[in-house]
Amino acid sequence: MKCPACGFNLELKDVIGTLKRVDYLIERERGGRFLYSNFNAMRAMSVMAFERMRPIRPILGDRVHVTFPVLRFLSMVSLYPQFAYDFYRLGKLLGYYAIGGLPAGVFRRLSSILKGSETKMLKSRIPQNILINGWKRVGGGILEFIDFDEREGRLRYRLLKSAIFPPGKRLSHPACFIQMGALCGIIEAISGKFCDGIETKCAGMGDPYCEFELYLRDEMGHPGFELIGKEQFKMSMDFIINELIEERKDIRKGAGDYIHISVDQAINYMILSLSKGHVVLSRWSGRLVGERMIELKGIGNIFDALDYLSTLFQNLKVGIMEKELLPDVIGVKIGESVYSSGVKNINMKLCTFIAGILEGALHRSSREDWVVKETRCIANGDEYCEFECRTSDPDALKKMLLG
Repeated sequence: MKCPACGFNLELKDVIGTLKRVDYLIERERGGRFLYSNFNAMRAMSVMAFERMRPIRPILGDRVHVTFPVLRFLSMVSLYPQFAYDFYRLGKLLGYYAIGGLPAGVFRRLSSILKGSETKMLKSRIPQNILINGWKRVGGGILEFIDFDEREGRLRYRLLKSAIFPPGKRLSHPACFIQMGALCGIIEAISGKFCDGIETKCAGMGDPYCEFELYLRDEMGHPGFELIGKEQFKMSMDFIINELIEERKDIRKGAGDYIHISVDQAINYMILSLSKGHVVLSRWSGRLVGERMIELKGIGNIFDALDYLSTLFQNLKVGIMEKELLPDVIGVKIGESVYSSGVKNINMKLCTFIAGILEGALHRSSREDWVVKETRCIANGDEYCEFECRTSDPDALKKMLLG
């Protein structure tokens, strides 16, 4: 497979499923240390589940609308469904890291239980309540512990108000790969064993809730899920975009419509770190979202497109967008970016998906080819994130500005 924009080689063997057994074991130990050292939001994620904290973003706060990470997920898997395997493994890492970042007092209580037998620990309400309460505070939905079958080494959980799919029969197979991975990663950190899961019910299939079966292993195994076709993911993406266009409120009644930015930041960083192919397709997936938003909204010029994105980013708490129109370039500045706020200087530009959205929106609204480049980023030591938007034909922008 090659990138539809630039022809970059995106063969399955080179890109998808990059996080194999050895990489997973290494990243499970090393990646958490890096994220907790450089991402303030990651340190806050585990702590804020139990304690009040000062916000990293003083204006927008430290939550982002649940539809934004969902659009990132749906756009990537609609381009290449095999990305589901990477999202599952990245979810496992995120869950594993979350336990390592628990406040000292909570971790001491948990450790005292871990000294007992595995069965006693997994059946205990204390670690289960820590998991359930933390999951809800972060914004992952309403999690319920069903039971633990000691003989089969199986735990069952029920998830209501999923952060991925609102209720409705749109999918042929379960697809909450990130949540299932996160649960498995948490159980691995608590039990000291490997864990893989199966999603037996899914709200995206029309079920009233999502349900997972997690199996403890002595050896690393593989998740039990079937891949879904591109068209089903695209249909789900269009559903989410229409929800935004209609400005629907209370998408997840009883669970809130916002999740902590640490979830989005960690997954975004890990995706961009996997391979060059993941960077390219992150940008292209953003472009797909931007084009589809403008098409479904019915916007036909760049001025209305930029105004719409500015309002949308503010409402979703993606960032505070300002624009500057010049004869040869459109400058876009985004403050309090969801992907880079609170990140130390790690010499990276993390807003690839946002750049893609800008590029797609400008392309669809003008029918001209655009290239959007992130020139500044908080994660690269800058005060804000900045993008340069240029047309492939230098005279095209002048004509648009002059009418």
